[in-house]
Amino acid sequence: MKEKTEIDKNDNKYYLKVQQVFIEISKILGVEFEQVLKTITIKRNDYLLKEGNYCRNFYFIKTGILRNFYIKDGNEVITNFTFPSDLTTILRSIILNEPSREYIQAITDCEIYTIPISEYQKIIKEYPQIEKIDAEITQLYAILLEERLYSLQFHTAAERYSFLLEREPFIAKYVPLTFIASYLGITLETLSRIRANK
Repeated sequence: MKEKTEIDKNDNKYYLKVQQVFIEISKILGVEFEQVLKTITIKRNDYLLKEGNYCRNFYFIKTGILRNFYIKDGNEVITNFTFPSDLTTILRSIILNEPSREYIQAITDCEIYTIPISEYQKIIKEYPQIEKIDAEITQLYAILLEERLYSLQFHTAAERYSFLLEREPFIAKYVPLTFIASYLGITLETLSRIRANK
């Protein structure tokens, strides 16, 4: 039975912009966009990308959840979760043309739209309105990263968990607690104590 993740992102500016860029591209290019956009499905625990591979695509999640992680001294360190209506990629691999240092793995069964970076870059250069939305997505994503770094540096474990729930209130329903603990930079035992005191 296929897993479904019904996640409401309607009040999140970042996700709305991600959706908007795909809607605008689809309107402008029509059938041509469908020719460059491919749909793939991957099963739970399958890898979208592994360490050592080159990343050449943007991935737009239609259904399911992904996680990005590194392996350090045999331990997984989770850096990001990608939910429906969100994009994921490995920018370092793309910009520097280097093998990825990260893994991207499916937490649930996923349906994913993929578009080659080269094709996407052609589109945003040709259509200023899409380039504008793309720039806004980049700005919002940078703000999210800044908030995460600030939280890791200055918030207690309990505050980091509360902040995560405020931003992604559905996360505990769909993501294993071991993954959430890794993302927050705490042990599973610490997370369990925090949750018990809620």
